[in-house]
Amino acid sequence: MTLLKIKKTLQPLIVEEKIIFGFGQDGIDRSIEKSELNIDILKVLNGEKEREQLTISTEEFNNKVKVLKDLGLLTINDYDKQHKYSRNINFFEWMDISNNTDPSIYQRKLNNAHVLIVGLGGIGANVCEILARLGIQTFTIIDNDQIDETNLTRQGTYFKEDIGKN
Repeated sequence: MTLLKIKKTLQPLIVEEKIIFGFGQDGIDRSIEKSELNIDILKVLNGEKEREQLTISTEEFNNKVKVLKDLGLLTINDYDKQHKYSRNINFFEWMDISNNTDPSIYQRKLNNAHVLIVGLGGIGANVCEILARLGIQTFTIIDNDQIDETNLTRQGTYFKEDIGKN
């Protein structure tokens, strides 16, 4: 069973009578009421406290967790820094305000996408490279031009020996 936890990308901050997640980030900030129970539940989800230490019913605990999930504050992200796309996955987690708890689904969508690029000039070649670095694996590329010397200063995909090639 994968454990839900508070998103590291939205660490809570207590401000007056609220616990704010994503503080100062318009559009992704959310809050809950500051209460001892809410703080304790956050500690349980953060692994700082055991569930058994709370004196609430399983139903009440699950209801509180559902509120946090519905606010998009929970994740199953394992924060594996060695994963090739860990930075992408953490970004998706940070920006996702839905109740999705698995930010890697967005990376899988990128990995499975098929992108058409028309024109592999100064913009198209750079867009293609960036998309490949993001994880797109399947491209259809259309360009009926030949590589010339001016391409060498605008694109990192061509070299002097490529001049004249289609």
